[in-house]
Amino acid sequence: MTWVVPKEDAVTLGELGGELYSVSKRDDAHVGDDFIRRGGRVLPPARVASAKPRPFGQRESLTDEAEDALDSGALRLLKRALRGAKSFLLDDELAVLDAALKTVGGVAQRLLAAATGDEEEELQPTQQETGESIVDMSWHPTRNLLAVAQLDGVVALYHVDSASWDARVLEHPKQLDVGSIEWGKFTGDVLAVACRAGVFLWKVPETKEPVLQDVLKHPDDEPFTQVCWNAEGSLLAACGKGSHSIVVFDTIFARKTELQSPYKLTSLHWSPTGEYLFVITE
Repeated sequence: MTWVVPKEDAVTLGELGGELYSVSKRDDAHVGDDFIRRGGRVLPPARVASAKPRPFGQRESLTDEAEDALDSGALRLLKRALRGAKSFLLDDELAVLDAALKTVGGVAQRLLAAATGDEEEELQPTQQETGESIVDMSWHPTRNLLAVAQLDGVVALYHVDSASWDARVLEHPKQLDVGSIEWGKFTGDVLAVACRAGVFLWKVPETKEPVLQDVLKHPDDEPFTQVCWNAEGSLLAACGKGSHSIVVFDTIFARKTELQSPYKLTSLHWSPTGEYLFVITE
């Protein structure tokens, strides 16, 4: 059979009877009657809306009280007052106030930065990057459920059969800069999320609210960008892009082993049997 190379902007849907089926914008989403007759089905695109309000419930788990204090009503009023006072203070006076607040601690220091606008300037590039862009996706091993990680750190759940988004989402104040996600291979009830603070392990029941079970940390508190389960779902390998360190977590006995690579890492993959761990380097 003659193989036809798909168009440059085409998405390959699958293979039936030795023939590839693909669709592109030029095809007006038409893939042919033969594809449908032979069991193929094209689902409508699912758009992620990260700007919509998030349900509450998961944010409180493992949250640092010091971080929550920044959002309290009293401190919000203080921030507003400091912003108003900024116009009446000279640069030298602001410098003196900044030096005095250094003795108070990190919270007050961040408060002054927010009041004077420095914090907003630092956060502006990150805010511009957040939106509806998708970082990574992972299929549930036993259900028609797709986990979708977004730039804003939120992981949404998409039900393929009903073509609908789950009202539940996985989010945490420290779940930022998500690099990859992957469902546990054995049962599929645990989703691993590699991010700046470590690897977040979420238990996702079929109907109940997701629960943040644990946060797996790098020995040197380095961020993770790649995560991969072994076939049994007992070992979890994680690394950061550009790092020389691979951490293998034993999720059953709560142990971790650090491996060193002479080259900078980009991604890693377990063999189907779980005997070997393959790494891709720069």
